[in-house]
Amino acid sequence: MPDSTHYLIDYENVNNDGLSGAEELGGNDFVYIFSTRHAAKITFEMLSTFNSTSLKVYNVPARKQSVDMHLVSYLGSLIGKYGENANYIIVSKDTDYDNIIAFWKKQNNVEISRRSSITETVKPLPKTKAKETKQKEVKEKYKTAPNPVQTLAPKSILNNLIQKATIAAGYEHQVSNSVASAVCSLYGTDDFSERVKEELESNFADYPNAYDIIADIIENYETEEIQTPDTNPEVEETSAEDDTAKEGEAANDTTEEKPQKRQYKKKTQPPVQNSSTQLNNEVQKLLSDAKLDTEIIAFTASLISKSHTEKNGKRIIYRALISKYGMKQGVIIYNLIKAVL
Repeated sequence: MPDSTHYLIDYENVNNDGLSGAEELGGNDFVYIFSTRHAAKITFEMLSTFNSTSLKVYNVPARKQSVDMHLVSYLGSLIGKYGENANYIIVSKDTDYDNIIAFWKKQNNVEISRRSSITETVKPLPKTKAKETKQKEVKEKYKTAPNPVQTLAPKSILNNLIQKATIAAGYEHQVSNSVASAVCSLYGTDDFSERVKEELESNFADYPNAYDIIADIIENYETEEIQTPDTNPEVEETSAEDDTAKEGEAANDTTEEKPQKRQYKKKTQPPVQNSSTQLNNEVQKLLSDAKLDTEIIAFTASLISKSHTEKNGKRIIYRALISKYGMKQGVIIYNLIKAVL
């Protein structure tokens, strides 16, 4: 009985339709997406459906059958590593893969097949249309929702980001899962970063650099959680009036609480005051001065124009950059533009 399932996705062939059903995958599923710069963009909403599933994206040179050759080569390495202890699924409509599948079945007697989407491997084919319809409804909901990220589970996204960072640093999947679970169990607690650091030093002594690898992720989550509290203008106005009325009775308490409320207000107001055009120009200038690629500049400027007015705009922008460009480059880009957000 296979211990795990490995999905090798020819994204240039199936695009986003091939990723349908990703939300049904679990901790024993591993996804490898092979694509080129000519393929359709993978949306942030689609990436978020993978939850805690291990996900790797490989951008290969845009040449004839480039994706096919890289995917098949990687398949061979997986079979050499896991053998009959894993199930292998090629997600593509290209029937040329069937010859490769027949070869490996004959040589190693492994469980290997081809599908046109992840959905087909999770649910029977008759339900595929229903699943696609549901996804369209979810996408329509994202278009009108005031804060798309809040419809997702923060812990799931945090888990996914930590696993990606630790696996990229060379950690085994089992260790990566354990680190992510330990961090997520502390999410939302006081002194989040300090408690995570203590937990990793105590229970992952064999991995002394574990915290350094995920420090940027932890810092961002802790910072954004401080800014998340609901600053209802009506509540603040009422509080301000009460503070004024009771100024003589509780001066000490009032002076302690007021700076906190004003601090939240200052953090959330600047993005709203900047117009989309002005902010777009500032972002493009910052990234151009840093000599980044035009594709990165265009994507980031567009992302910020769309998301900076959202309630948790910084968090949306940060996670979108990490999802598209990876932890290292995503953090670099975010640090370049965070001053104007």
